[in-house]
Amino acid sequence: MLLHNAESIAKSIVVKLVNSGHEAYYAGGFVRDMILNFPAGNSPDIDVATSARPEEIVKLFKNTKEVGVAFGVVLVIEKGNAFDVATFRSDGQYIDGRRPENVKFVSAKEDALRRDFTINGMFYNPVSKTIIDFVDGQNDLQKKIIRTIGQPQERFCEDYLRMLRAIRFSSRFNFEIEEKTLLAIKNLSKNITKVSAERICKELTLSFCDAPARTLKILDETGLLPEILPEISSLRGVEQPPEFHPEGDCFTHTLLAMEYLEDLIEKFIENPKTLREDQINVLSDNHKRSVLVWSVLLHDIGKPSTMTFEDRIRFNRHDEKSEEMTYEIAKRLKMSSSQTKDICACVRNHMKFMFVQKMRVSKLKTFMGRETIDVEIILHEADCFASHGMMDNAEFLLRKLAETPPQEIKPVPIVRGDDLIALGFVQGKKLGDVLREIYENQLDGIFNNKEEAIEFAKKQLLQECEVNCV
Repeated sequence: MLLHNAESIAKSIVVKLVNSGHEAYYAGGFVRDMILNFPAGNSPDIDVATSARPEEIVKLFKNTKEVGVAFGVVLVIEKGNAFDVATFRSDGQYIDGRRPENVKFVSAKEDALRRDFTINGMFYNPVSKTIIDFVDGQNDLQKKIIRTIGQPQERFCEDYLRMLRAIRFSSRFNFEIEEKTLLAIKNLSKNITKVSAERICKELTLSFCDAPARTLKILDETGLLPEILPEISSLRGVEQPPEFHPEGDCFTHTLLAMEYLEDLIEKFIENPKTLREDQINVLSDNHKRSVLVWSVLLHDIGKPSTMTFEDRIRFNRHDEKSEEMTYEIAKRLKMSSSQTKDICACVRNHMKFMFVQKMRVSKLKTFMGRETIDVEIILHEADCFASHGMMDNAEFLLRKLAETPPQEIKPVPIVRGDDLIALGFVQGKKLGDVLREIYENQLDGIFNNKEEAIEFAKKQLLQECEVNCV
């Protein structure tokens, strides 16, 4: 995490390198975003590129870590801030499809020519406030184009993840992918499976969190979607009952739901005051936002395998199948355990919203008290927007959440297991059943104090004894 004024500290690093006789600039994404006037956030990621060799960088700065000296990268730590300071280099062959076998220290121009896309290949001199552009990146930024530096096939074969990075930048900035670059992605799409699952998952999550619908469209257009997420491709052509889903097949429904999220994200960036507090809280939390986009994307993937034709098209228990498949996808993409747990919970519960207005008080409070309820409400709204458009269940829940104090939604139990054991209960199913019934009665307002609950428990224990004694 960057502290203090990150840019002024980065500038001081550049100045120190220049005063020591070296060439030094800002490089990469920070330069791109600065030219676009794109929000950098509170912790901008500023990389420095220099003619100084790693050993010279280490001598110049007191606090360094040699994180990638073989590739000319040294981590310089100043006032609690960490910056990658990399020597200008050209890369050897990419044997593993990720890293070059060796590097050669070169000029700034040669360094720019080995980078991935023109919009990422520019340098910035913070002292003279000038842009150094050897790759025509400024022109492509102006034209809103994603283009590789050099031959697209060569750039992508060096690291196939770059195909997903092209999509991320296209989605994030709403840029077109240049024709030859796009064609190369289509031709090489099957090679994406050679990239590690963790890297694919990270890139997909970043893309979906920036622009859910645009990302899905480009993944589909390039042929990457069936290679990475065949379960989503399988939704195409799966028809739905028109009385509930006038929008068309399952793929169209999912895309429309992602468009709903994209609209929310755009409003959040441009004018968050137009959103509800719960929507702002979800979208401003990286974990919750990722859970939201993945759960919306995956909520109906169980439909193709549960489709039946009875009185009409039905997808009985598709929520359970979708959860099962979501877990397998999360495992395949090596998502974190917390991310997997929350996405699966959202997918599992998305069909329960149709019952909320008929739930007894205790069940409704339990439903509202789940950790993922804020994400689930937005998922439900996206689901409704992409189909019949009725938001009454979401509005009902939001109203109930607003008028019910948190301590009433999930109160501390008035009776615990130790209390029942002291009465004579033993560990087992009966104890669990009685505890659950007491808590439900507490939520319903039937039991207002511990004494009432204990009396109820005594009667349950007496009945248990009478049954066992017969």
